[in-house]
Amino acid sequence: MADWTRRRFESAGLTQIPTGLYLKTMQRRLRGGTAMLLLDVSSSMHDSRSGTPALQEAVIGARRFVDEAVETLYSIGIILWNQDVADVRQPTEDAHSAYELLDGGSFPSGGTNLYPALCRAHKILGPLKGDRV
Repeated sequence: MADWTRRRFESAGLTQIPTGLYLKTMQRRLRGGTAMLLLDVSSSMHDSRSGTPALQEAVIGARRFVDEAVETLYSIGIILWNQDVADVRQPTEDAHSAYELLDGGSFPSGGTNLYPALCRAHKILGPLKGDRV
């Protein structure tokens, strides 16, 4: 179980067997929230002097984060960043878009400036309701 997700939920109970037409609507309403994963793809992440490039290890960790987010009903989006925002996948309820970006294998490189990526994440998460990570 992910240790970064919200653990306490306060809402009226909902029980119906078999599940009714509104189960999916209720799950969306009560889901975990939205998470944005910001992945550093700057030049230093491509360095392999210590063996495995840090970016390769980061992608493995990112996939784990995406899996945990989807498992706990969070929508998940990704921002690749270097000196600017290199690529973005908007939050979705499944992992397809995130995996597509992570599995692309063709990551840009460049300088290191986190600020534009943080601004973009804030812009994406700002208008959303619920838990935002």
